Amino acid sequence: MHSAAYDWRISYTNLEERGKFQYWADSWLIIRDHYFSKLKVRITMQSLTDIPQMIIESSNSHTGKKTVLVAHSMGSLIVLWFMKWVEAEGYGNGGSTWINDNIEAFINVWSLLGTPKAFPVLLSGEMRDTAQLNAISVYGLEKFFSKSERATLMRSLPGISSMLPKGGDIISWGDGVSAPDDLDNEGNQNMGAFLKFAGKRGTDGVVKQTNLTISESFEYLFKHTPDTFHKLLKSNFSYGIARTEEQLIENDKRPEKWSNPLEFRLPYAPDLKIYCLYGVGKLTERSYWYKEEVLIGSNISIPVIDNTINVKAHTEKGVETGEGDGTVPLISSGYMCVKGWKNSLFNPGNATVTTYEMEHMPGRFDFRGGPHTSDHVDILGRTELIELILKIAAGKHEDIKDNIVSSIREIADRINL
Repeated sequence: MHSAAYDWRISYTNLEERGKFQYWADSWLIIRDHYFSKLKVRITMQSLTDIPQMIIESSNSHTGKKTVLVAHSMGSLIVLWFMKWVEAEGYGNGGSTWINDNIEAFINVWSLLGTPKAFPVLLSGEMRDTAQLNAISVYGLEKFFSKSERATLMRSLPGISSMLPKGGDIISWGDGVSAPDDLDNEGNQNMGAFLKFAGKRGTDGVVKQTNLTISESFEYLFKHTPDTFHKLLKSNFSYGIARTEEQLIENDKRPEKWSNPLEFRLPYAPDLKIYCLYGVGKLTERSYWYKEEVLIGSNISIPVIDNTINVKAHTEKGVETGEGDGTVPLISSGYMCVKGWKNSLFNPGNATVTTYEMEHMPGRFDFRGGPHTSDHVDILGRTELIELILKIAAGKHEDIKDNIVSSIREIADRINL
């Protein structure tokens, strides 16, 4: 059992390429992090030629058995990126059968299509946790670490940007009118707009800002952030959809696409088993009400969450919530598992995909939720999850079947990819 910790702050490319100077043998060398190379040689016998005398015994050569990769949260995107990198020519150079030859199963404990809460963090330095603080807490936080300062910090950490919602208006985040995961048809919750504005009119009677779909929200984000941030996003990540096989083949050569499962094909690995194990039943950030405030002493307006908005049961202090695990919406956790990877366009080897949902049943007096919680982080202590992982690692694949307790299949069927 090996723990492959990574630096979540930096881009995935830099996990491999970042270097530092080190004095060795009377000269200065650049020693690179080589995160993905080290992960590769943990699985198959390799040597890193630019790090002297470093040979790591592999799991495969030592036991004769394939490896099970278990990933949580951003780690799932790291594994997807690794699976493309390791086989790509000029990168991992593992060849087109490396995943099939070396990986028994990929256990994904989280989402695959990002999380909405990454968006306000980058736009205005806020999230549900800070938007809903009381007045005294807000005063203290703003005095010592303001929204603007928090946003600037988060934009400098590329890893945060990798978790922005993927798929645009089509896949899951709404087309301006409705969204696949609207709770009902009675108007109690409509998440067709990702960013909503109260529609306050200026002195000329014109609405200052209309509601925005997720695609329009990205344009709004670019409008309120510096060019350096735009370049960081475009050179490292992508948030769209590949609609043809030709696009997917071309994206095999483009690392900025490899953290978005809607823009790359899984490796051709007919023996690979994929398990999506995630929680449901906990209110999760899904869309936001915003307003623009004018900075004191200037004519500059900045976007902030409008915490005066409380709409019906699902919106509190400007944050609208939906089904999920408290951090990741259901549609992000489940879509690729129940539908996306059932399509041979994205899963050319027809790797087996099993989806196992766990309902949130927190312990009343347990600070971390107890053995039946499905909270995004606390689920790692859930007894059921640990048992599932051990069964998979022990090769008891036949014991684990689909367990769907949410409406993810109905939601997925509303998406016309």
